[in-house]
Amino acid sequence: MAITIIVTNAGRDALVNAANTGTNAVTITQLGITATAFAADPAQVALPGEIKRIASVAGVVVADDAIHVTASDVTADAYTMRGFALYLADGTLFALYGQAGAILNKTVESMMLLAADIAFADIDATMIEFGDTNFVLPPATTEILGLVELATTDEGQGGSDNSRVLTPYVGKQSVLGWLLSQDGAGSGLDADLLDGLHASAFALAGHTHGTMATQNANAVAITGGTLGNVSVGVVDGTAGAPGLFWNADTDVGLFRAGANALGVATAGAERMRIGPDGKVTLNGATPNYLFNAASSNPARGILADVANIAAADLNGAMLSFTQNTINNWCIGQAPGVDAFAFYRGRNGAADGTEIARFAASGNFGIGTTTPGARLQVAGTGGSSVISLLETGVRNWAIRSGGTATNIFDIADLTAGATRLAINSAGDIGIGTTAITAVFGRTLQIGDGSQNATVSVVGASGAGYMGTAGANLILSGRGGMGLQLGANDTTAVTITPGGGVGIGTTAPGVRLHVKSGSGQFATFESTNARGTGNSYFGLSDATGRKAFFGYGGGNDDLHIMNEVAGNLGFGTNATFRWAIGQSGNFEPVAGDTYDIGSPAARVRSGHFSTAVSIAGNAAWHAGNDGSGSGLDADLLDGLQASDFLQIAAASVLQNGYIAFSNGLKIIWGRVSVSMDSYSYVTYPISFDSVPTPVFPTIDQIGTASQQNTLLASSTISGFSIYQAGDISGTLPYHVIGK
Repeated sequence: MAITIIVTNAGRDALVNAANTGTNAVTITQLGITATAFAADPAQVALPGEIKRIASVAGVVVADDAIHVTASDVTADAYTMRGFALYLADGTLFALYGQAGAILNKTVESMMLLAADIAFADIDATMIEFGDTNFVLPPATTEILGLVELATTDEGQGGSDNSRVLTPYVGKQSVLGWLLSQDGAGSGLDADLLDGLHASAFALAGHTHGTMATQNANAVAITGGTLGNVSVGVVDGTAGAPGLFWNADTDVGLFRAGANALGVATAGAERMRIGPDGKVTLNGATPNYLFNAASSNPARGILADVANIAAADLNGAMLSFTQNTINNWCIGQAPGVDAFAFYRGRNGAADGTEIARFAASGNFGIGTTTPGARLQVAGTGGSSVISLLETGVRNWAIRSGGTATNIFDIADLTAGATRLAINSAGDIGIGTTAITAVFGRTLQIGDGSQNATVSVVGASGAGYMGTAGANLILSGRGGMGLQLGANDTTAVTITPGGGVGIGTTAPGVRLHVKSGSGQFATFESTNARGTGNSYFGLSDATGRKAFFGYGGGNDDLHIMNEVAGNLGFGTNATFRWAIGQSGNFEPVAGDTYDIGSPAARVRSGHFSTAVSIAGNAAWHAGNDGSGSGLDADLLDGLQASDFLQIAAASVLQNGYIAFSNGLKIIWGRVSVSMDSYSYVTYPISFDSVPTPVFPTIDQIGTASQQNTLLASSTISGFSIYQAGDISGTLPYHVIGK
């Protein structure tokens, strides 16, 4: 069926000659391609969505109103064609065609070959020419060379098809079939003869012959009948002309490929050979093994396909391997799933045991049909093992559940011992599986049966943490010190020489504490206050010689030299004072240092005997009294008038004291009765209202009784209310002016 193409307005214009008196022949040189579905319109001047334009286009006029167009594209482009356009040599869009469905699809690997019969509704096709491209595939007619379809034997024998042609073979079979259809002796077709001979000239069907090779050195063709006990010898032949072939296809058959070797040929080429040793080769493969196949760079490298084409209840697609009576193994696609599996003991009568498989995800599982990782080994009771063997030396294993449930370990199978274990909580044990968690996740080294060490080796030295007997050791070695830190800051430094620095990384002495302002160290005893002593002891090789500490019994601070020597004090790197062996406080050098100074005097002193100044008594009964020159008539330089004096007083049970500055103190007891008010009038009045004080106001009754409360207060007295159910007296005092 021809495609009806739309000629554009511009195309029609190109067919008209310059004088508008006739037509011009036009030459089509290019074909445009689009993947866009569209409806052709004569007004269009461009192909909608054009994706490329090719010049390899040819054509021929096959009728007054039709042309046959052929175009090819051998590039690696990939696209779908839903429409195309024909362009003239000057680029004019001559005609175009489009549809919704795909005309063809081109892939990267394929070439595009378009052959189309195009009909014109009102254009003289003879006015259309094509460029110099030298290929064209029009339909063949009795006048035009082109493509034809070959007829089958049935179509040839039918004799009614006028568009297909006969091959010699089909022609022969068609004529023979037609002749055979004209059945019957005496029909004039000599059907009662075979090659002009009657049946009496031939052996009957049950007749036997010897070897026919001596009668005919060429190949023997057996076309019908029944032969018994016949030995047929044929020429060796070749792959191109097999010695034993089919009459209908003489380059397909068997030939002698060599001494004691059988070859199979198709299309005149050797496809298979069975050698004298029984080895089978395909496509010229080298006969290295019993079965050998070869192909020249097959697509994706695939040489063979083992397929199970059942529609349901798939049992897999596998190859089986068996050594004599040893158990057979199978490999291939697992039953009913997209996976490649390995089986032991699988055969036509038994499913066998799946050993391992590759899942569609690429994960590989051993002992599991659903591997969840690139490699997953599954098992129970220590069976989930990956073994790493150093032949003749040691066998290592990576195990899951190797020693206990929920334990992952790396084991030395040669020694029968776990070297590293991780439990389900995330704790890690080295040399043990019995991990005791401490403060959350734990790394435990050792099982307590021997000392354990963590060693760290760096470019400048090494260090370790380990156990030795009952001790935990954290140490540097090989000239390396030790540092402890917090929040990425070094807090404690221990030098290789044993110096300890707190707040400094370069301690100059055994203990060096460095800090900013404020208290930089605290030494705290766990004793309760008032009990026990806490101190620093100073010792030499023979024992303690001095101590400094806290005497808890009396809240004392103790500084003690426990041997026969002084206790010295000094400044500017010089001892100034000392407490001697007998307990005297004395300067280190006589007549050198003072107690106090003009700017910082000593306020007073207390002495049990006379004080001597330059050998003289500084104070004694002989120079006591007013006018002695010692200012004894003064008190800290003040006269008696400078001190508070009593103006009036009454020291009775309900009494008072009135001072010269107006201050008054009144005291007494007031009687109270249950559920009643009591009144007190001061013996002297205050200038302003004071507040009485009742030291035992909350103790006059029991806890379950109501107590006494202050009701009112004035400058001359107060009243109280006893809300409880008892009576008694209540002490009070009042201070004010």
